[in-house]
Parts: sequence; structure tokens; C-alpha cells
Amino acid sequence: MTVTPMPAMLLALALSIPAQAGEQEVVLACNGTLTTESPQGKTIGQEDTSQGIIINFEDRTIRGVAGYLVKITASDDTSIDFSGREETPYTFQRTDGRIDRVTGDFYMSVMEWMKKKPGETTLTKETLTLTRTMHYELKCRPTQRMF
Repeated sequence: MTVTPMPAMLLALALSIPAQAGEQEVVLACNGTLTTESPQGKTIGQEDTSQGIIINFEDRTIRGVAGYLVKITASDDTSIDFSGREETPYTFQRTDGRIDRVTGDFYMSVMEWMKKKPGETTLTKETLTLTRTMHYELKCRPTQRMF
């Protein structure tokens, strides 16, 4: 007989598509590593990080990643994929990631570009310069909001 450890069972339960009426959000506490790379792909920094993440199944969004709302692009019994973008007059960011619904593994990459001309609205390799890429590798567990 195979026995699944209790934390893994709880995580799988918490990350499953809401089964009960009214259950629309899952709150996760995540800890791990943030690695920053130069435009040439060389590691220029690495640090421990923690994130509170809220998955909203009703509106298919995730809060608490990259500093802005990202959209769930695909989900099934084993994973949730997400993507988002943020633009200011001077920068553009693209976020892509995945949460493993069974193990709690969280992977996310955030690419950040500087606009060559402030206020540029056409986003191409001719109008943007890659400044850095940030890679998050976290382990998440279900939790409750503190207040």
C-alpha cells in the first residue's frame, strides 16, 4: 500500500479546480530562489524570496506575481500556466510561468526591456533593449490570508 504524505495530499486538494460552490480562490505561500540574468544569460544575482500568491479560478487570474495581475492561460489536473505583461512609458515586461498542482513547484520567468524611446508604442526588437531576465523557482503550499 502506498501512503501519500499529508502535505502533498493537502496541496493537491488545495490546487484542484474548486469543487465546492463558492470556493473561488486559493491562497499560496511560496518560498524559493530568484535568479537574475544579464541580457547575455549570465547570472548577475541570486537571492532567497517569498511570495504570497492568490489564484482566482472565477476570473482566471493570479495576483502576487511580478507586481501585476497575470492571466491563467491553461490549466488541467496537474498544472496551471500563466502569462502577463506590464508596460510603462520606459519599460516593458513579459511574464510566463507554471504551477505544478501536485508538487507545489512554481516556475516563472520575467523578461524586462527598456524602451529605446520613452513612450514608444510599437514593441519590437528594434524599439526595445533587453535589460534582464528574472527566474523564480519556488515551492508553494496552501495557506490562509493573515488578515
